Amino acid sequence: MRLSAEMAMAFFFGLTTAIQIKLGGVLLGSDAVALILTPLLLISKTRRNALKGESLLLGGLLFWLAGAILTDLYRDTALIDFARGWSKIIFFTLNIVCLALLMRDKLQVLQAAILGSIVAGLISTVFFPNEFVSADLLDPISWKFGLGPILTSLAAFIGALAFTRRRLGSLGVAGPLMLMAAINLAFNARSQFGLAAAAALFCILKAMIDALPGLRSRFSVPAFIILLGLGIGVSQILIEIYEMAAKSGVLGMEALDKYQMQSGQGLNLLQAGRIESLVSIQAVLDSPILGHGSWARDINYVILLVKKLDALGFPMQGDPFLDDLIPTHSHLFGAWVESGVAGGIFWIGALLLAFKTLYRLLRMENAPTALISFLTISMVWDIFFSPFGQEQRFLMALKICLALWVIRRAKTKEQIAESS
Repeated sequence: MRLSAEMAMAFFFGLTTAIQIKLGGVLLGSDAVALILTPLLLISKTRRNALKGESLLLGGLLFWLAGAILTDLYRDTALIDFARGWSKIIFFTLNIVCLALLMRDKLQVLQAAILGSIVAGLISTVFFPNEFVSADLLDPISWKFGLGPILTSLAAFIGALAFTRRRLGSLGVAGPLMLMAAINLAFNARSQFGLAAAAALFCILKAMIDALPGLRSRFSVPAFIILLGLGIGVSQILIEIYEMAAKSGVLGMEALDKYQMQSGQGLNLLQAGRIESLVSIQAVLDSPILGHGSWARDINYVILLVKKLDALGFPMQGDPFLDDLIPTHSHLFGAWVESGVAGGIFWIGALLLAFKTLYRLLRMENAPTALISFLTISMVWDIFFSPFGQEQRFLMALKICLALWVIRRAKTKEQIAESS
């Protein structure tokens, strides 16, 4: 299959994330494509070779699925819940395998899939908005859940184009992300502001290291760990920037009211934005080996969350008792709560993969830094702070395949250097 055909197929694969098929749960078009395409791609021995060396990843996914099955058997989980829970892991696995077989280490193919998912996001937001997106796409809430993440991803994609890097240099690489960071801040989209700003700063750091080839070759793991520590310090600066903007009223009265409400309740801004962590960690501690079951339900944890927020004087939005699902709002804690330690171990491994990718990226030459850094940093964010569902089955598969590409390419470069 020619590269152009593979890219077209990958673009279509990403585009189908805009399609939703309701069968008990929500099946995305990309899930259906992966289910059909994966067996066809596995026929080719050349394509099967793309899975060589990924036994740890595939083993981790099977371990997670086994943890879910054992937990659900032990908890006697309802059929509709364990069917949704197991299928979530299975389709996620199929998306990863299908992307790996399709791209065969060709970055252009994966970039086509990423572009397809961006276009799908635009189509879904404009023509098929969800309950969080209103007709006014520039409303702050609609921006946060609609155009904000999509256009920020597009900015990272533009910054990673060879044309951009060649014509505009390091400024062109980081510039689109810096612009989107400012726009997200203006719309009070805190997470997208932070992700765009962090990726832009990473691009600038990468440009500084690239300017000193000797430094790049000697860049070590301890140096990277020190940089991570500095990154935590920079994140505090970003929080200060947001707080100053919110307190001054620049972001509008809604942002000011939200900031005053959250900052006065004994929670930092990160906790205030992810209140589920107040009970999800407790749910993990209560059953750390076997989880609480797929689509874990226990109204006692909802009651516990309400009590904790009442004690802090933190007002609840809406009726918390409309749903009895254990609050998690995290890839890591969601999997651990549902599937037990097996789910937790998989996402901890994915987290280590993300950090290894960022380290390797700093040592890599001629890399599409804007796209890789943005998606990898957002991967870390999602593992800690985003629920795993629907389009994340495809988007996280993209991020994992991109991370594996970086690590394999870096390993190949090192082997060539050692043999020369």
